[in-house]
Amino acid sequence: MSSEPSAAAHWDVDPDAKDPLDEPDPRRPALNRLREEQLEALQTFREDGFASRQALLKWLHTFQYRTLGRVADWVYYLLPTQDVTVACCLNNAEARRRHHPRSFLTAEQRADERHRQAAKHLRPACRKALRDLRTRATEYVDEDNPAPDPDESPHSVLRPTLDEYQQRQRIRLQRWFDGFESLSELENWVHQFDYDTLGEIENIPGGQEFDFELIQKRAGRRVALGGTEAYARGREQLAARYLLPATNRAVRELAASAGEATDERSADMHIPSG
Repeated sequence: MSSEPSAAAHWDVDPDAKDPLDEPDPRRPALNRLREEQLEALQTFREDGFASRQALLKWLHTFQYRTLGRVADWVYYLLPTQDVTVACCLNNAEARRRHHPRSFLTAEQRADERHRQAAKHLRPACRKALRDLRTRATEYVDEDNPAPDPDESPHSVLRPTLDEYQQRQRIRLQRWFDGFESLSELENWVHQFDYDTLGEIENIPGGQEFDFELIQKRAGRRVALGGTEAYARGREQLAARYLLPATNRAVRELAASAGEATDERSADMHIPSG
């Protein structure tokens, strides 16, 4: 019989203990929730791509909430308007050919560009968001009051206010992409958009004249009210230029003061669709 000690004895392993390589339960569940949501969003951008430029714009809006508004405002104009970048983000060959003539790039080249953009603009913002949240995320150290499971909370980063405004802005952006039937609908939308973005379009270069250019100038009204594909593309351009930077700034302001909650009292919020 061998006199060598068993591996269990050598490592003093408790057979009932958790695998020492398993991650410990998070003491700051809000940070953990943010990390997981960031990973999922980056996976979509780097590996999956998007069926259309509008889908990319909607993803960029969601990503604002995954980074707490820490991506630079101008990136939301850069990514969805530069032909090569957009072509690399689209996974639909027909959409690439229709909107972007530089569709000769190979799948590997397109993937490389997505990874490059993520490393340059998106990943650093994820880090900044984690740094921003780290001092405001509740830490649970009392064994009698364990940290809640972030997967059980209905709220992104456990902050109901962020969920409310994300939903409001999502509704408003979809209404914009769809276009308007009348000038009065457009005027109502502009007023609602200010509420849903805390008036932050005022701080976007050129945003101070956004209402006037859109409502009083013939070219602006045509883009907003037009039903053709060309006008729909025009609305996408304006969304990248003005709307997404405004929502991004609003997210930044909201994230700085939003309180943490872990229950489901506000899970079923009713957001008007007007």
